[in-house]
Amino acid sequence: MKHITKPITAYSLCKNLFGNIVKHLNAFNIVIIYIIVGSMWVMLFDKVMRLLVEDYSMLVQASIYKGWFYVICTAFLLYILIDSSIKELNKSKEKLKISEERYRLVINNTTDGLWDWDILNDKILYPEKWKRLLGYEDNEMTNKISDFDRYIHSEDIKTLRDSIKQYLEGEIPKYKLEVRAVTKSGESIWIQLRGQAIWDNDGRPLRMLGTVTDINERKLTEVALKNTMEVNKSLLNEAIEYNKLKTEFFTNVSHEFRTPLNVILSVVQVLSSYEKMGEDTISLVKVNKYMRNIRQNCFRLLKLINNLIDVTRIDSGFLKLQMKNENIIEIVGQIVNSVNEFVSIKQIKLTFLSDVQEKVMALDVEKFERILLNLISNSIKFTKPGGEIIITVHDLVDTVKVSVKDTGIGIEKSKLDIIFDRFRQVNSSLIKDSEGSGIGLSIVKSLVEMHNGKITVLSEVGIGTEFILSFPVKILSDEEMDIIKDNSVNMKNEGVERALIEFSDIYLPKEQYKDIV
Repeated sequence: MKHITKPITAYSLCKNLFGNIVKHLNAFNIVIIYIIVGSMWVMLFDKVMRLLVEDYSMLVQASIYKGWFYVICTAFLLYILIDSSIKELNKSKEKLKISEERYRLVINNTTDGLWDWDILNDKILYPEKWKRLLGYEDNEMTNKISDFDRYIHSEDIKTLRDSIKQYLEGEIPKYKLEVRAVTKSGESIWIQLRGQAIWDNDGRPLRMLGTVTDINERKLTEVALKNTMEVNKSLLNEAIEYNKLKTEFFTNVSHEFRTPLNVILSVVQVLSSYEKMGEDTISLVKVNKYMRNIRQNCFRLLKLINNLIDVTRIDSGFLKLQMKNENIIEIVGQIVNSVNEFVSIKQIKLTFLSDVQEKVMALDVEKFERILLNLISNSIKFTKPGGEIIITVHDLVDTVKVSVKDTGIGIEKSKLDIIFDRFRQVNSSLIKDSEGSGIGLSIVKSLVEMHNGKITVLSEVGIGTEFILSFPVKILSDEEMDIIKDNSVNMKNEGVERALIEFSDIYLPKEQYKDIV
């Protein structure tokens, strides 16, 4: 196949030549060149024609031809220049259009469109995609900047205004902000605003253009991740705290077991030595003294074991109440009488007050006795000789309140929230003024709540502490009474022994302990 070449004409040659020249010259240079060439043409043509032609008429005719030739050349040159400029302009427009389409394509695929704020006219143009994102039609969103606040969350409006002000005043180099927008339905979504301002020669802002991007999913993910991290951190702290409490608890329990066992073992070893030496070497008084020590420490072990068992039974749901209709005033009075002598030996005044003589209600006598003895025991531990313990019963018709108030050392306000926590002790150091495993008050709280009651505490350091028990008044019917087995507690026969078990970690002088036993 032959290669066909396009014939080169004088027109195309000139057009290409001048077109290439035009590409490299600006308008001023072209005008200068045109003036120089035109001036040379006029001057040289007249001189040449005077040398060649002597006839005046022919000179006039040649001048006319010269003029027409100059006009034709000028027109041809202008045509080439204009045609080349138009083509270059069209190419530039085409390139600009392609560039704009590429830019718009990038913006629309990476953001939700461009916004344009005319600062001088106080108008703003919103991107179509953002309007749809907020759920508005084109005619529902005005271009007034004053209406922009209705599309932003009320808590973020001030932040938005301050950030724009800081940017336009040059306090921040770039404008970028994450705020919450409000949809037509009232839902809040997170968006990211980016912008760039255009200033005049005097440094005044004329307009501000930028992009808006939907970042709601990213923000929700960040919030969920933050919440998860906080929950994990909280769980970790709880695990660390639980491990610490567990270690302290086992330390306390080991100490609580070891101390009475050491006392019992020591007494047994002493009695064994006397046995080897013969029965005449030990008197009955000494035997009774040693037996009292053994008995008190056995009570102490029994109390600890009972507490541990009850904790397990409460957690597993096996601890049940044996409710009966009882006179709570009489029950409280019997408990006070059973511990009165013990409290007197500690040189503490015990007072019982009640605004009624009788109040019959359903309760588990044994569990109620356990509650009250534990609170009285705590009051004895932390009340110095010469102090007072006041037990008060108030009848509020549908509710009965029982208060155990002392003039002891009191509890710090920061510790009031933890005294009912299991294994917690206000004084967790190994060197303490009183014994205890740290589970007594947690059992008290559980037993009170099993009665559908509440327990609260008021305390002030150096003044004293008051525990307030609130029980709802309920009377069992005869049918309910028949179902419950008769497990009534004889307070006169068993009350002293129960008090000794509950008070077993409070030591008395040996010569006074025998008066109770």
